Amino acid sequence: MVEGNYLEPRGGLLHEVMDAHGGFAAWHEAKTVRAVMSTGGLLFVMRTTRDAFRRTEVVVHLRSPRTELKDFPRGGCTGFFEPGRTWIEGRDGKIVAERVNPRASFRGIGKQLHWDHLDSVYFAGYAVWNYITAPYLLCRSDVTVQEGATCHDKGKTWRGLTASFPEAFPTHNAKQAFYFDRRADLRRHDYHAEVIGPYAVASHYCDDHRKFGKGVFPTRRRVVPRTGSGKTLPFPTLVWIHVHEAGLE
Repeated sequence: MVEGNYLEPRGGLLHEVMDAHGGFAAWHEAKTVRAVMSTGGLLFVMRTTRDAFRRTEVVVHLRSPRTELKDFPRGGCTGFFEPGRTWIEGRDGKIVAERVNPRASFRGIGKQLHWDHLDSVYFAGYAVWNYITAPYLLCRSDVTVQEGATCHDKGKTWRGLTASFPEAFPTHNAKQAFYFDRRADLRRHDYHAEVIGPYAVASHYCDDHRKFGKGVFPTRRRVVPRTGSGKTLPFPTLVWIHVHEAGLE
């Protein structure tokens, strides 16, 4: 995928949201986000080595989809995600495993039971790229964003943006909803993680927003199932993410 063209929002909710998360200029001037995070949850227990991403340093590129996962699957190695290719480099920089067109590898019953390391690099790579770059992600010229959605959740009403992504975009599914509180902080992200399966409809809650340098990031994330009616279930926790450090670079 070619480098994206990002446009500064002129008014509206997305403008408020970008201001709340550090401002469009700060994100647009940066090239990457470097973060340290811990992750876990039922998905990792079911599909991959449960401690594979227990504490991981990631480098997320802002202009085009690319993620580097440090010390994966073991110390000294690095996993690399790009939409058309995933690979793992050893301590010496040599490629030890590689897969072209990695999303296609999720077809078949076997992937409902277990992921190999390259599957894990693909899923974690594109998911983290989406999570960490949002809401700047919504400023891409190839992403269509509409206002007007609202979410009533636990006695609170959050304003929403509905995002439509182009075909073959490395994300969970084509149409997703992002909800923001009165301060314009991202609080909930609704999607269908298609590579996991037809049942993987979820709500991704974001809390404890903190400012690191010029950027603002939610530091506590929790993904839970969502029913067809839009109701979220309190458990199981499919994925949890704790962000320890983050910064625009």
